[in-house]
Amino acid sequence: MISLGIENFSNKKIFYFLLSLIIINQFLSVIDGYERYKNSLLATKEVLYDMSLYFKEKTDKNVIIATHDVGALKYFSEREILDLVGLTNPEMRKFYKNIKRDERDIRDYIIKNANYLVMFDFFKIFLNFSPRGDTDFIYLGRTKPVFGLNQYYEIYGILK
Repeated sequence: MISLGIENFSNKKIFYFLLSLIIINQFLSVIDGYERYKNSLLATKEVLYDMSLYFKEKTDKNVIIATHDVGALKYFSEREILDLVGLTNPEMRKFYKNIKRDERDIRDYIIKNANYLVMFDFFKIFLNFSPRGDTDFIYLGRTKPVFGLNQYYEIYGILK
């Protein structure tokens, strides 16, 4: 027989009560984690899917969208994406290799190669410019906040 070391307890009921509380707590944690994960997926899907549908339904098939978040937007919008991070667009990597931020010319590259810019507001730190107030960009709106981030995508048209 397996010994749990409870022979020394004068009251085994306390041990089993505490063990039951631990098991219930773990069970509730799993349920809570599942609910949070599900809500996160649904909220993110809603934001990205709605934005993607907008581009699919309201823009020409040949537009190029510059963004740092390529996955869902590319898939659901069926539009070409200019990856601002450089994972799928190796040409962007050269901008980040330049340590001198003030010498990065990402802005001109985006204007030349994209029709729209979609980004989180904080991403301007990496781009080294802000499209707000820039006369080559027109603010079109923003999405609902993405779950858990308290961030939203800002959408800009690029004037040619």
